[in-house]
Order: sequence, then C-alpha cells, then structure tokens
Amino acid sequence: MSLILPSSYRQEISHALDLDEAKTRAKRAADTMRWRLRKETDGNLVFRVGINWRSWGEEVTMTFRPREVSLYSKCRWITQFVDWGKNQSNCEAIAKVYEEP
Repeated sequence: MSLILPSSYRQEISHALDLDEAKTRAKRAADTMRWRLRKETDGNLVFRVGINWRSWGEEVTMTFRPREVSLYSKCRWITQFVDWGKNQSNCEAIAKVYEEP
C-alpha cells in the first residue's frame, strides 16, 4: 500500500462499443463488484463504493467518449485526504471487469 495524495485517481481505457453497449457493460461490471449506481446522465455513470477497512467509501465516475472511457475515483469524504491506493485499485478493478466480454 502506498500513501497517495490527493485522494483521487484517473485512468483511461479504450473500447470499440457504441454508447449504450458501453454503459450496459459498465453497469454489469459495477453490479458484479457490488457498486451502487448513484447517477446516470447521457455520457456519465456515477457509482458509489461502500465503506471498507481502508476508506469511508469512494465515488467512481465513468465518462463515455467515442472509443474511450475515462474513469475517475475519489474519496466520498473531503476530510479523507489519504486513500492508501484505494482509488487506483477501484479504477483498475472496474477496468478489468469492464474489458471482459
């Protein structure tokens, strides 16, 4: 585990899906990981990750663009300024599950 400041992480992943298919795959991936869908707009999905021993929970935003998905994970509480690598692991985990067919 590493001390990472600020308490957020951003990652980009490529895809060849249309918007609806990409969002459906993202929702299925998040459901597999037991993340709750908090908000959905035309080009974004926002998920809530639950509390665990490393953090008070995170919020993961997926922004869909042609051939690319931007992942952004941040701590839910502004007072949590150390994430112990949890936001990076959120992005890597959802990217891995999202990329599975």
